[in-house]
Amino acid sequence: MDNETDRLSELCRSIAAEQRASCHAMYLWHEARQGRAMPAVADVGFMDTPDLRGNLFLVAVGNGGGRFLIRRSCTLLDDLHQRDALGLKLGEALGTPLGELALDCCNSALVARRPFLSADVLELADDVKIRCRMAFMPLSEGGAKIEHLLGVISFRVDRD
Repeated sequence: MDNETDRLSELCRSIAAEQRASCHAMYLWHEARQGRAMPAVADVGFMDTPDLRGNLFLVAVGNGGGRFLIRRSCTLLDDLHQRDALGLKLGEALGTPLGELALDCCNSALVARRPFLSADVLELADDVKIRCRMAFMPLSEGGAKIEHLLGVISFRVDRD
């Protein structure tokens, strides 16, 4: 993996108070790759890590049309879609505008062949603002073709 990804991982590791799901997941992804360009699905045993269980999900790629199908859901995706999101297209599960942001992030991770982080502020009724962060990290069985993306998403109400 390139130095840019390693620097991001080091930054996430060095912030003692860092509790963001995206940073936590990226650090664990980096550890799971064990010096390779990217880990395989079987290497990411942290999918059952209690701290990330509600935010971490698995997306299959290569199913045509940039559909990015959810192969393992999480509590947050299920709650957003108001049912089990397993098997849904990622954009469908997240809706607008989150789905568009997620698809851009997925495509960027595929092209770059490295983790990709994105953030946005959603403005809701009554001037409520929600900060959203998501990251997608490539997974490969043999190191050449990316078969899945490990996704993580989190929200925080902006208290300005």
